[in-house]
Amino acid sequence: MGVKQMKIFNEPNPSNNWKCPICKTNEIKPVVLIGVDGTEEGKIMEAQQYHLDCIDLIEYKAQGNTKFIGQVFYTEVEEEDGN
Repeated sequence: MGVKQMKIFNEPNPSNNWKCPICKTNEIKPVVLIGVDGTEEGKIMEAQQYHLDCIDLIEYKAQGNTKFIGQVFYTEVEEEDGN
């Protein structure tokens, strides 16, 4: 398995009215590209921009020596008809 480096950029690509999926802003500050699972075609993968300082990772231990690194974040649920 090769070593992959996170792709960090000094500012976001503002195309398509981008907003960070975590903080919901388009502030100009460093972002990281995180690959979207299931979108791989050869060595190319779709990715989503996230503000670097919004990311708060945690390590999960599974069976055996398997470990996962993940981010849990909550999105606002829109209420319909004021309920």
